[in-house]
Amino acid sequence: MDRLRLRETLQQAAEREILEETGLRVKAKDPIYTFDLMDRNHENRIRFHYVIIDLMADLIGGELRSSDDAVDAKWFTPEEVEKSEVTERTREFLRKIRFIR
Repeated sequence: MDRLRLRETLQQAAEREILEETGLRVKAKDPIYTFDLMDRNHENRIRFHYVIIDLMADLIGGELRSSDDAVDAKWFTPEEVEKSEVTERTREFLRKIRFIR
């Protein structure tokens, strides 16, 4: 998600973006993990500063597919996640909730 729309709650924005990018309908809940990520250029200057807020959500329906920003969309087992290219902060979170070792 790149930004909230005016008068849109964090949960509404997450639900909208997940539907647009994955085809899944969810009911977003409270934030469960927050961190920031700084993208730097070759001179080590900050190009972008992202604030990542993960929310718990219940899957309501839809069919998983990729769209726009998502090159691919699929479900992962814990073993597949451990072998994938996710950020270290994401790995920390997945360890914290005991999804991976």
